[in-house]
Amino acid sequence: MEGSDGYFYGTTQFGGTNGDNGTVFRITTSGALSSVHSFDGTDGNYPVAALTRGTDGNFYGATEGDNANSFGTIFRMTQAGALTTLSVFKGTNGASPVAGLIQALDGNLYGTTFEGGAGGGGTLFRMVEPFLIAAAPASNGRVTLTWNSFTNGTYRVEHNPGLAGPDWMALGGDVVATHNTTSITNSSRDAALRFYRIRLMP
Repeated sequence: MEGSDGYFYGTTQFGGTNGDNGTVFRITTSGALSSVHSFDGTDGNYPVAALTRGTDGNFYGATEGDNANSFGTIFRMTQAGALTTLSVFKGTNGASPVAGLIQALDGNLYGTTFEGGAGGGGTLFRMVEPFLIAAAPASNGRVTLTWNSFTNGTYRVEHNPGLAGPDWMALGGDVVATHNTTSITNSSRDAALRFYRIRLMP
């Protein structure tokens, strides 16, 4: 995969300076090769799949295994080699991703796993960026909640008078996002204190 710096980036399944866990490498057009990141198991191991360059300029990829449970990870890496583990497979949601990821028009990453899932035969997965509710100050008995979303994602806003209670109630019907941010206004005046949460529906 070509980076914005004009160099090419790829993975090796084995090797590296942290045992035999695999690497991310960089190569110039003249053939100068250097290692960018060596996996150590805690951040995944055995990256079989090619890298994907995201719209944010970072690289995204998957490892076939990891030291925690050997089911694999999804990671993000800058061109400088700073790596962040975004998600860890548990087996039930997939195991051993060996194909590359793609970033779809909705901004999310999609991929497949070789094993795992309900039947053990692998999964097709979507990794969604965690969504956060923006600051929502109350005004005249109304609170407007705004969160990051993806097009056609279905979200459910729920409220509860306390964080620990089981009585989360839906705030109206589900909301289908049409953009990368979504808002909903709660005009109820019957609660002095109310907590909100957002759920991404299947």
